Amino acid sequence: MEKLLDFLSKYYGIVPSYYDIWGNLRVASPEQKLAVLKYMGVEAEDKASAERAVHRVIEDHFRKPVPPIVTADEGDFVAVPCVLTPGWNRTGLRFEWSLRLEDGTLSEGRSELDLADGCVEPLFPEFREVALPSYRLPEKICLEIPVRPPSGYHTLEIYVPDLGLRSTLDVVVSPAEAYRAIKRCWGLAVQLYAARSRRGGGMGSFYELSALMDVASRMGAAFVGINPLHYGYPENPHHISPYCASSRRFLNPLYVIPDQKFPESAAIFGSNVEEGDKNPSLPGLINYETLVPRLWASLKEFYVKFKDHCTKPESPLSEGFRRFIEERTPVLKYFGIFEYLRWRFGTPWYEWPSEFSHPMKLEEPRLPEGWQEGVEFSAFLQYIAHLQLSRCRDRGLGLHPSVLLYADLAVGVDRGGFDAWYDQECYALEADVGAPPDDFNPMGQKWGVVPFIPHRLTACSYRPFIEVIRANMAYASIIRIDHVMGLFRLFWIPSGFSPAQGVYVRYPLDDLARIVTLESVRNGCVVIGEDLGTVPDEIRQEMSSRKWFSYRVLYFSKNQDGTFSAPEEYPEFSIASVSTHDLPTLVGYWKAKDLILRRNLGMFGDEKRAEFYLRQREADKKNLLRAVMPDLDKLPDEVPFPELTKAVLGYIARSRSRLMAVQVEDLLMEEFQPNLPGTTTEYPCWRIRWSKPLEEIAEDSFVRQVALIIASGRKKSGPDCIDEK
Repeated sequence: MEKLLDFLSKYYGIVPSYYDIWGNLRVASPEQKLAVLKYMGVEAEDKASAERAVHRVIEDHFRKPVPPIVTADEGDFVAVPCVLTPGWNRTGLRFEWSLRLEDGTLSEGRSELDLADGCVEPLFPEFREVALPSYRLPEKICLEIPVRPPSGYHTLEIYVPDLGLRSTLDVVVSPAEAYRAIKRCWGLAVQLYAARSRRGGGMGSFYELSALMDVASRMGAAFVGINPLHYGYPENPHHISPYCASSRRFLNPLYVIPDQKFPESAAIFGSNVEEGDKNPSLPGLINYETLVPRLWASLKEFYVKFKDHCTKPESPLSEGFRRFIEERTPVLKYFGIFEYLRWRFGTPWYEWPSEFSHPMKLEEPRLPEGWQEGVEFSAFLQYIAHLQLSRCRDRGLGLHPSVLLYADLAVGVDRGGFDAWYDQECYALEADVGAPPDDFNPMGQKWGVVPFIPHRLTACSYRPFIEVIRANMAYASIIRIDHVMGLFRLFWIPSGFSPAQGVYVRYPLDDLARIVTLESVRNGCVVIGEDLGTVPDEIRQEMSSRKWFSYRVLYFSKNQDGTFSAPEEYPEFSIASVSTHDLPTLVGYWKAKDLILRRNLGMFGDEKRAEFYLRQREADKKNLLRAVMPDLDKLPDEVPFPELTKAVLGYIARSRSRLMAVQVEDLLMEEFQPNLPGTTTEYPCWRIRWSKPLEEIAEDSFVRQVALIIASGRKKSGPDCIDEK
């Protein structure tokens, strides 16, 4: 049984053990392995079922001797692994192939494989240990297609008469390197919902994003980075995390503003001025409980106005709407049906009647009355969000100097959302993605999102992954992939287990990285992999070889002796920042606000650990002062925050990192971080607004001084060039 379980775990990508951040070896137990296998659709509770599961693995390979998809780098031959069926001719193997490129070009040929050179290998060398005498040891070969296709999505047909094999598979060919034609520059990091403007409104919107493009340009910033704009549950004031989405394919309509092409909508949206709750300890909170119902009602009124005034056949907007729907069918239609059913039943999709529980079960005559209107309403919201976000992007590109839009891609989706319903075979719906215990959170973390099942993602030729990457790069010139380690392995936490009892599951890194790189070049989009924490060497090597940018945060950029990394030690192809949305602002860090909050919430486990981190913070502050103000003869708490902010941001500006992100919260010297991981109601995550409107930020003398310091640091040191590709 142990050998059977080990075989199944290895085949399905379960990592048998890992070292935690403190150097302790964590070994996956049989119970953990069985739980993860079950979520992958593999039953192996006893010896008999485990043997049947192993049989199915072998039978599946004999039934489908070639994979549904292969990937390659541009300039390489296409290699197709092939399982040999019983009775094949051991002297040689003839095969025919037909490669149709994305542009329709067709290449055909015949090849013969000489088997005398030892190219036949065991499919599973470890299968010998399983000792199932009724099965022959499966073998494999590699069929090399003597063509070097250009980058793109192609189709390959293979015919191997000696094996009785005729198969069609997808071929993805990637450029060697991602798009990286970007100067050494800096930009603003923004939580868009937190943005204020003199327009008023209860939360930031596409209006503020458009205005921020102008503000950034005047400051000399070259990009504006924003939180994920994924579709959540927009009518639900309690489901507000940008990182726990219903769908990563679609946009959050709560950021929509009245459009000048729809003048009759201005009165509707004018009623949504909502300054939020006032809290004596915070600069201002978004009151989602009152704001969201008003916004949602306004969006419905907006839709009615649109239908009444803007859907005449000769209307350009009407034609644009029809074209928008046609280009996104069928997924947009299914999305609209899902949203209508979610509204109709008021429960997660896995609690719906069985005839609606899967998109392939849907029969239009059985859908509840009014579903067509619901589908059109959802499509309308996506159309308007698409128009307005596109306008923000174009607004930035049209400025002088131009400003790029920097998007953020969350690591996963909510189990009750559209993506999990639409591609439910590809998701492990009973597992949570998270992180093991570490210095940041000794209790570990659950993130409330579900992971892809690796082998099922491969079985559908990575379609859901490709669609998500493509949808998010469509609007951005830079994209940050949250928790990029998820392309290599993700930490699965089975239902009923604590984060300390999770296990890592491997993913096909080469395939996923090639897809991201191909889409990067096609969309002219720089790729940043958020590689903070304990990241395996494999992922950093892959990122480096493909010229993705890595992430460098000041707080974590330290040497073994506790001193902070010098600016020249930062890698060129990286983005440097002081903090992130999950970490304290510079002022909050200096005041240890984050540590005090976590101690008060019991997140350290015991008081001794909390005291240790507080002492460590004092040492870090002294080391940071020595780095950024080497000639200063003051204690850390005697340094004025404006002086500290200038010194720290100037220090990061001098780093070798080609990109630098500056949080608006640090320019405003705010104390409270946008999000405190590990909390929901205990801390006002995703609710805290800026203390000043963006118009005042643009004219603030301190902010202008900081911008000049950053610009000077960017020019004085480090490589300053534009790559050809």
